[in-house]
Parts: sequence; C-alpha cells; structure tokens
Amino acid sequence: MVNNRDLYRNGFVIAPLWAKVIVASFFLTLLWPASADAQITAVAGGNPNHLDLAIPVTASVAARCDFTIGGTFTVPDINAGFSHDFEIVLQCNVASRMAVVSINGGLLASVSAPPVGYARLAPYRATLNLVGAPGVTTVNAICDAAILIAGAAAPCSFRGPASPIQGLRLSGPSSSASGSYLRVSAVPYAGAGTLVASSTYADTLLITLSASI
Repeated sequence: MVNNRDLYRNGFVIAPLWAKVIVASFFLTLLWPASADAQITAVAGGNPNHLDLAIPVTASVAARCDFTIGGTFTVPDINAGFSHDFEIVLQCNVASRMAVVSINGGLLASVSAPPVGYARLAPYRATLNLVGAPGVTTVNAICDAAILIAGAAAPCSFRGPASPIQGLRLSGPSSSASGSYLRVSAVPYAGAGTLVASSTYADTLLITLSASI
C-alpha cells in the first residue's frame, strides 16, 4: 500500500483517506409474566412440565465500506506519454461512491517560474473504473487532472471528496472483485510551452470512499 508520506520523482502519490468500519448490534428482550403472583414454575414430570418463553431477537448491520490501493509509479519521460493502473480492492456491503482530488492539477515541477516559452505543469488524465459483485454494473469515468482540483469550475463526475451524493457511484456491493483501478495517463506532451527540465514533476491524488444513497 502506498504511504502518503512517500514522494516519487516524476511520479504520483496515491493517498487513500477514508474507511468506515462495520458496526453490528443485537437486542434481546425477555418476556416474563407481568407480576410475581402470576409466575409459573415448570417441574420435571409435573404439570405443567414445560414453559413457552418468547425471546424476540432483532439485529442490524451498519453500512460498511473500505478499500485498499497499492503500487508505485515513476514516469520515465513525460514528453513521451505514459499510462499506469493502480489496482483498487473494494469491500462494501452497500452501494458506494469513490472520488478523487488532485493537489496540483497535473504533474508539477518544483522549480521557480520558468522562462518565457517554457512550462512546469504537464497535463494528464485520470480514469476511475469500479467493479462490483456479480450482477452489479461496472462503472467508468475519465477526467482531466486539471478539473480534479478542489473547487474547479468544470464538472467531473468523480471529483472529491466523496459523500453519499458525490463521486462515481457503484450501484451495489463489492467484495474484493477484481478489475477496479485508478489509471493515470497522458499522450505525448504537445503543450504550448516546452517543459522545463526537472526530475521533480509530481502530483498527489487524494482518494475518498463513501456509502451511497
């Protein structure tokens, strides 16, 4: 699992932020006669020789959602383009929503303002693919990193943070189904400015998960 304190040269930091634990509760109610005067004792071989005791049992299981995401990736040459999948393992007993926030809105070099004609922010895209239990429809969406920044004006279906009404929605449960991933990719760079030379291009993606309504 990626540690959100780790930084990779020309790469990505993947930071899972949220998980909800399961809560189960049980309630037992014993129904005894209303008063001591009405109490009846069963005696072996006697009459009565048995008692009927009603014990209603009710139980509830709270919504549970968590996930893991693993792997590391270093971009060897941003100018040449790249593509990499980070595997996601979902554990949800209800419908869920996953969302992503980009800190930099692209791969940003930690250098001072570049000269005229040069750039220090390389664009890329994020693809989120979620797979549920058998019978649950797989969902997939793509957004540019530039609109995954918190507060970006342009819409993105999975910009975070996740909430019961925000994020890419998986309509049913998922129990470690294979095939879920977060993909980061870019075509060969063709921006208006030449990328300034640096080995520190990086972005941090914050991933959140919520039970969905």
